[in-house]
Amino acid sequence: MDHWNAVEPPTQGPINSSVLYLQPHHRSAIVFDGESCDLDVRRCDKESFKPFMHIDPRVSDYTDMIGFGGVRRVGYVHVDHGLITALVEYWKQETHIFHLSIMGEATITLQDVDVLWGLHIDGLSVTVNHIRRNPLQHQQMIYDVLSVWLENRHFRDGRLKMSFIKARLWIALEPSTSDVVVRQYARMYILILLGGLLFADTTSNVVSTNWFDYVQDLEAMNEYSWKSVVLAYLYSRMYIASRAETKSTGGPYLLLQFWAWERISLIRPDIHPRYEIGDYPRGGRWADDRLDYEPPGRLAVYY
Repeated sequence: MDHWNAVEPPTQGPINSSVLYLQPHHRSAIVFDGESCDLDVRRCDKESFKPFMHIDPRVSDYTDMIGFGGVRRVGYVHVDHGLITALVEYWKQETHIFHLSIMGEATITLQDVDVLWGLHIDGLSVTVNHIRRNPLQHQQMIYDVLSVWLENRHFRDGRLKMSFIKARLWIALEPSTSDVVVRQYARMYILILLGGLLFADTTSNVVSTNWFDYVQDLEAMNEYSWKSVVLAYLYSRMYIASRAETKSTGGPYLLLQFWAWERISLIRPDIHPRYEIGDYPRGGRWADDRLDYEPPGRLAVYY
């Protein structure tokens, strides 16, 4: 009996902290204190994705030309907040690796981004210059790209509200619509994908006007490596989300969710019925309309 009383309780971190030296500030450390809570994973709401259900083929030709066709076809998928939280708790900031008891050390790679979303790997680096603009400069930029002059109520903290884009896209294109207008529609669809999914942040339902520098030239967008910047952004968001004090996060977490469902069979939902993937990337089989799956209510402790 004395022997069992002498056994020390399990520690909350590595025995040797020479590598994982950030463990005391990691969100997994607070699990032992009973203070852990699920992350609030933010991105634009489902309403913002509804215009994709009736996208004009002339517009989708442009979105697909720049390499966003796979992301567009996958569409809206509910976020499993508990699963994302559990994965982030196993994410190590120092090594960018998950330490999972079920599969050892693992991480999401450029190949995963290619297979799951079909984004381009080859091309120029994507760099966003965070330029501070006054309201008039924001309005002028929108006008230059979308040919519409917006009131200040359509902006929030220097970002364009997606409610404007969504309302605009519900106006169907006529067969005689010029290519100039078709391109403007394509830019708005791309802005939803950029600000609402691929590079979403905790503000949700808004898109930074800094992306307008890219969408202004659709042909040039095809020359960038979107795959690498999306993966880098996911890594950076997980780095912040894994801090003990972080309560909410935004980023391409659907990519992480798809990765987990593909790699860990015990937690993946059932596909009902068994659709062929067709022209979808691999992540397309997890689209909401292909799953026998309700919006998850599971907490991270389930995983």
